[in-house]
Amino acid sequence: MESRIARVVGAGALALGLAGGCGSVVQVIGGPGPGGGAPSAVSSNDAASGSGGAPAAECQNDKQCGASNTCHTAVCGAGKCSAKDAPLGTLCMGEGGLVCDGKGACVTEHCSDGVRDYQETDVDCGQSCPNACVNGQKCANPWDCTSGYCEGKPGTCAPCGDSTQCYGATYCDPASHDCVKLQPPKSPCTNKSQCSTGFCVDGFCCDTACAGTCNHCAKATGAVADGVCTKVQKSFVGVVSNANDPKQPGSGFSGMWSYGGFLGTAAGKAMCQAIGADHVCAYTEVLQADAGGELTNLPANLTYWLHRTSFAPDYLLQNGMKACNVDADCGPPADKCDVTLKECSWKPGAGARCNDWTYPGGNLADGEWFKTLPDPAGGGVAKGSLSFHYDKDATYDGVTMQPCQDPTKVGCAGPCSGVQRAILCCAAACP
Repeated sequence: MESRIARVVGAGALALGLAGGCGSVVQVIGGPGPGGGAPSAVSSNDAASGSGGAPAAECQNDKQCGASNTCHTAVCGAGKCSAKDAPLGTLCMGEGGLVCDGKGACVTEHCSDGVRDYQETDVDCGQSCPNACVNGQKCANPWDCTSGYCEGKPGTCAPCGDSTQCYGATYCDPASHDCVKLQPPKSPCTNKSQCSTGFCVDGFCCDTACAGTCNHCAKATGAVADGVCTKVQKSFVGVVSNANDPKQPGSGFSGMWSYGGFLGTAAGKAMCQAIGADHVCAYTEVLQADAGGELTNLPANLTYWLHRTSFAPDYLLQNGMKACNVDADCGPPADKCDVTLKECSWKPGAGARCNDWTYPGGNLADGEWFKTLPDPAGGGVAKGSLSFHYDKDATYDGVTMQPCQDPTKVGCAGPCSGVQRAILCCAAACP
């Protein structure tokens, strides 16, 4: 068992005792030197041989007993000087070395001597050395290893496989397989285990859990700043162009929607919900999404069915901006005065929605649609980055001949069959 030596300043005498099963040698140091100076140190061999024999030096405070540091402590107790050496391996960085040698000195040599000593977990690394051990070397604690992961007990330094193997405020870096410091808020991330906040949202360490489709934590998705959870009302979620598998791309489908046993608007809603949205985007939501820059990456090779349930300005009357208070102010071909906007407008109707997307016919121009600009086909009305093909006679009942049948002219839309178009899907309104 390891012997521990404690020096006592005073007369040379030797006391030997046992404590906790470990041998302890108490070395008595000589009394005042010549001329009544400070106590003179006597070697352990002198004390053991019995030479000297003077009593311990008297004192009134610790300073009279000599200098103290991490490895050696001189104290005054009961009027007598005594000293105690720190155990072997005690850290003493910044005091001329790295660890205490158990004899009162702070030493450094052992961390580069090519020998496993002084409580090193492996040769010249771990525990009492500032050098961490590399993978494959022995360890006692995670911080003994350059990887930050000590596998097993007794342990071996090893690369980490996941963050559960890392200690404290660290996580397992998937590239280096080292346990590294947790990332602060607003830092890029791929997993919540990398963040000091415990939340990784939209690619950034977020300040809160930021749950829900209305909350975002990246500036690119509408947050005020990266890493700051912000409530954002987003309209557009995605495009459905394949009625057989909404999650896969396609070339579109006819104006008679069918999916999952549903028909018409119910089928459209089901297709949108299949991609994580809530419903088919209405006309006003399309306008909102476009104004908010949400449709910048909309595929230009597709055209899109327009689900309009609100008024559209009458673009045949003074560029769609004729003011009104009542319907009589508008006159033909406008259908209605939009009392909210005070504009002469084309009112919505099932006809413009291909009888709510259940009408299989295609001989009349009554299916409203839109596409991204430019629109060389003609008949479209540019609004934002889109070109809208409205039906001015949205109340068509499928029996009476529709007056507008040329889809290349403003106010005429297009057939409900014989063409394939996609739909835009939107999120539910934020609570």
